[in-house]
Amino acid sequence: MITGLAMDLLNTTIVNVAVPKLMAVFGVDVNKVQWVATAYMMTIGVIIPVTAYLADTFGTKKFFIASLIFFTAGSALCGLAWSMNSLIFFRIIQGLVGGMT
Repeated sequence: MITGLAMDLLNTTIVNVAVPKLMAVFGVDVNKVQWVATAYMMTIGVIIPVTAYLADTFGTKKFFIASLIFFTAGSALCGLAWSMNSLIFFRIIQGLVGGMT
């Protein structure tokens, strides 16, 4: 459980280090790159209040394991992103399940 929470916390701040590299790779300005971090944090803020209900409905252990699997898949998709828009979309997916861990 600690590992899952540590992954989520690390993922919240890790993009800040990669901002210059993302700007260079995707050829965008800082305003566009900041949406990568903002989309993740906004999605977490929306999903956290729903998480307790979902965990009670589906079972805490199953829910936690499923969210870790989907979080890992979201991380892989972020690593394979081909454009800034796809990266932002994948970060939203990652934020949805990151808020559930």
